[in-house]
Amino acid sequence: MSAVPAALFRPLAPGDADLVAALHKVCFDEDLTAAAVRLLLGVPGTWGMLGYGEDDGEPDPFGYCTVRGVREELEILNIGVRPDLRRRGIGRALLCAVRQAAAARGARRLFLEVADDNSAAQRLYAGAGFETVGRRPGYYRRSTNGRVDALLMCLDLATYTLTEESN
Repeated sequence: MSAVPAALFRPLAPGDADLVAALHKVCFDEDLTAAAVRLLLGVPGTWGMLGYGEDDGEPDPFGYCTVRGVREELEILNIGVRPDLRRRGIGRALLCAVRQAAAARGARRLFLEVADDNSAAQRLYAGAGFETVGRRPGYYRRSTNGRVDALLMCLDLATYTLTEESN
């Protein structure tokens, strides 16, 4: 088991396309081309965060998140943490960094979708204040068991920020 790195975060840049594509492959065991990442990050209103630690002074990326939206409503498109570092608070820290960046951009609501069969991710999101607000039947295709529903979850940033500040 790898040591948990000190979590550092920075905005994704267009030059991070190869890095994000490689992280995506490790996190999800599916291909995403660097060209597709560059295209995504070039869409107005799309941004993201890179999570990394430092190994002998060199950045050691452990996760990323991509987000899109306009004005007060944003949607997390993808969030991934390397499998060797899961269940150690890294995903929560990345989600917190994204939430803070979203609030700084003036967002009031942050949405995401999660597969109904991904209970670990659902616990992460619920623990971060997201609430289930909808369901998309048969949204995700699974090779072994057909299709799985997507849960639509929402975090009210204004309410969550006020709750956090009062603690």
